[in-house]
Amino acid sequence: MIKRIDFTYEMALAIHSCAKKQTRRPIKCERTQQPKYNVGDILVVSVPTKSPPMERIFLCVKDRRTERLHDISIADIEREGFEPIECDGDEYCSLCRKDVCDFSNDILHRARFIETWQDIYRHSDWDWHKNPKVWVYTFETITEEVAFA
Repeated sequence: MIKRIDFTYEMALAIHSCAKKQTRRPIKCERTQQPKYNVGDILVVSVPTKSPPMERIFLCVKDRRTERLHDISIADIEREGFEPIECDGDEYCSLCRKDVCDFSNDILHRARFIETWQDIYRHSDWDWHKNPKVWVYTFETITEEVAFA
C-alpha cells in the first residue's frame, strides 16, 4: 500500500531535484506513538493544493530513527534539502539581519533549518525551543513503475 506524506511546495521541489533525502516529523506522544512510516514503505509526496501542479513523486523509506530535534547535524541539514551557506561576511545577511555577518557558515546553515521548522511548528508543542523528539526518515526517490510493482 502506498502512503501519503505531506511536504511544502519548496521541499517537494528539493526532493524532485534530489537535494532532499531526509525529513523529520514530530513524535506527538513519546509513550504511545508508533512511526507513521517504516523502512521499505512506499510514499507519494503530497503538496498543499494552492501550489502549482507538479508530477507525482514517489519515495521509498530507507532508514528510520528517533532523535531530539537539536541533535540534527550539518550533514543531516543538507540531507533535509538545505544547501550550505557561503557567507563571506562582506554583505548584508538576511539570516542574522546585519550589514556584516559575524556568524559561522555552520550557524547560518542551522539557522535556515530552524527558520523553516519554526514556520511550520512555531505555535505548537513541537516548537524548536522545546527540542521535541522526532522521527527521522531517510528516503530515496523511485519511479512510478517501481512504486506500483
